[in-house]
Amino acid sequence: MSLVAIFFKLQIIKRFLKSLSLKNSLRFILFLSFLLIGEIKAQDPLKLLQANRLADDIRASYHRGDYRAAISQIREFKSLPGAQTARTDEVDYIDACSAAKIRLADAEKKLNDFIRNYPASNLINNARFELAVYYYDKKDFEKSNLAFNQVDFTSLEKDLRHNGRFYWGYGLFSQKKFTESLTQFNQLKLSDGIYGPAANYYAGFIEYNTGDYDAAFNDLKRIENQESYSMIVPYLLANILYRQRKSDELLSYISLIEKKSGIQNLTEIKLLGAEAYFQKKNYAASVAGYEGFLKNGKNTDRGLFYRAGYSNFVTDNFAAATEYFKQVASDEDTLGRYGSYYLGVSYLRLNQKQLALTSFQAAQRGELNHQLVTESHYQEAKLLYDLSRPDAAIERMEDFIDHYPDNQRNNEIRELLSAAYVNANNYHKAIGHIETLVTRSPATDKAYQKATLYFGIELFNKGAYDQAIDNFRKSLSFPLDDALTAQANLWSAESFAITGRLTDMATFYERAIANRKAPKEIIVRARYGLGYVRYNQKEYDLALTSFKDYVSRAVSTDMVFVDGLIRLADCYYVTKSYDDAYATYRKAFESGKAGSDYARMQAGVVLGILRRHQEGMVLLDEVIRNATGSVYWDEAVFQKAQLEFEES
Repeated sequence: MSLVAIFFKLQIIKRFLKSLSLKNSLRFILFLSFLLIGEIKAQDPLKLLQANRLADDIRASYHRGDYRAAISQIREFKSLPGAQTARTDEVDYIDACSAAKIRLADAEKKLNDFIRNYPASNLINNARFELAVYYYDKKDFEKSNLAFNQVDFTSLEKDLRHNGRFYWGYGLFSQKKFTESLTQFNQLKLSDGIYGPAANYYAGFIEYNTGDYDAAFNDLKRIENQESYSMIVPYLLANILYRQRKSDELLSYISLIEKKSGIQNLTEIKLLGAEAYFQKKNYAASVAGYEGFLKNGKNTDRGLFYRAGYSNFVTDNFAAATEYFKQVASDEDTLGRYGSYYLGVSYLRLNQKQLALTSFQAAQRGELNHQLVTESHYQEAKLLYDLSRPDAAIERMEDFIDHYPDNQRNNEIRELLSAAYVNANNYHKAIGHIETLVTRSPATDKAYQKATLYFGIELFNKGAYDQAIDNFRKSLSFPLDDALTAQANLWSAESFAITGRLTDMATFYERAIANRKAPKEIIVRARYGLGYVRYNQKEYDLALTSFKDYVSRAVSTDMVFVDGLIRLADCYYVTKSYDDAYATYRKAFESGKAGSDYARMQAGVVLGILRRHQEGMVLLDEVIRNATGSVYWDEAVFQKAQLEFEES
């Protein structure tokens, strides 16, 4: 019965009592009170029973996941008189949790209201947990983490405890709070269910990125064969072994997993194998790994290009090495400079000297490794010399000597500098430089032989014969090149000839002729010169031999060829070989070159001796008629008169 109905009944009873005596009224009132109290008490158990049954229905709907039904039942529950005193905290908890499950707008408020209104409820810890999960589902990890921090996990059921630890750990992970995140994952790693493997994965990932490789390896190894992780974990495990520089273990591991299909990042894993081979200096094996990765053309790691280039360089694959080093050499940093240097050496091995020169010049730019700059400077100087650029080579060599006076290559550069001076025709400077060297190689001595010879020729042409002879002597003191030696002997003889030292002149001509490896033109010229010496010494037989040898070897275009013929004819004449003399004089004047008037006159004289007067007078007439003003005109007239006399 409702309170209103009771109130109206009491009013009726009050009027009834007015008609009774006092004593009877008191008795009736007492009796009636017992009846009313009994009636009220009879009503409360029924209402409570109805509320509890409805609360049970609410709980059942919630636990089977029918959250909207639960919310609808909660509205009915709250409309019951006195329902607020029957399991209200549980109903409000389910109301807040159901709202959270289906993302109702007031879910957050309901959960916070519950936590605030029921601080002593045995559901308070679960409510805090559900609030944290609500924030987690919304990816509001900052609030989620704060809420999880208020949860007593020891009081949660096992499944909730595992869920919560993972959600909390993942939320912290998403905020890059790796240390706190790892704490949560560590508590799940050995648990069963779906979160154990996941916790191992995230824990291993965190440990890998923080450098705790041993722990990371153990955690990831634990789930290596789990279906969900078997394709992705090998890449991390391979990276850990690589970072631990466990090259042998890494290579063994790669040989196992590369046989499996579906492994993610397998190309990158094989690249780690190439890097391991590189660390072990097994460059032949590293080449294949690098090429397999780089052929896709997606890599931008210059260090990788450098190592691929170096692996090919060491294994003599210079063409491939240049392609990789070119990807590195363009930048102005240490890696670029080293790339330029090895690019230069690779080009050298391919005999592409101009490209090598450019690379070595690039390697010297910037403040870098002293040894690298020195070596590049050295290679540049050598290449300038090899490319026949002596002036530039001299500049770089002199600069090398100035900058690196104690360098082990210094003496080699000094010797090259000597040769560069010679090639630049700076013979005087070459001689002075070479004579300062403490030690000299055969190549430098050969350069000295050449420099002193050519400097002597310069002096000869200037008329400084004694100085020329001194330089020819220096040249002959290093008879390394037969052609140069022959020239020095010839020019020495020529110098002695001009200074009138016939004996010395003959000696050096003979030395030139005796050199069997001397060029033909040197021997021919020496024969001619020696013939003159012997002729002037009146050793006509010896002179004849020399001139005859000269004429037999010389070409008719030689500027002294006709003179050689005439001197040979003179020797025949002096030795009374008149037929040979006439034939040789005739050959001389028929050339039509200088000296032909003398040769014609002498031929006429010889014909007279041979009693061929008419033929002789014809030749003498030609001299008289064609050589007016010649020094031989008077002689020709005289010889003709002599022939005419003999003819008469």
